[in-house]
Amino acid sequence: MANKITVTTEDEAEEAEFYVCCRAATTTQLFDDDLYDFCCKCGEKVRYRPSGPIVPKKVCVECAMPDLEKGAEKGELNVLTTEKTMEEVRNFFRRN
Repeated sequence: MANKITVTTEDEAEEAEFYVCCRAATTTQLFDDDLYDFCCKCGEKVRYRPSGPIVPKKVCVECAMPDLEKGAEKGELNVLTTEKTMEEVRNFFRRN
C-alpha cells in the first residue's frame, strides 16, 4: 500500500479510530468556534473543529507523530479528511 490522503464522507470519518488535533496550549486559535477535548494518550487539552468527526478518540499531533511516521516509512499511512474540512481550510487561506 502507498501512503495516501483519502477524502471520505462525514459518516465514514466518524468510523476512524483517531482524530489528530492540535494541543490547545501550544497552537494559536484560528477559529472562534473551535471545540476542545483531551488527548486520549497524554491528557493534554486539544483543539478541534466542529466540522470534524465527533466519535473518534482525539489525539494530539505530538502523540500521533510516532505512529504516523512509522506508517509513512512502511508506505502504510492513510490520512482521512472530508470535503467539508478541505473547504474550510481553502476558505481560511483565501481570507489570510
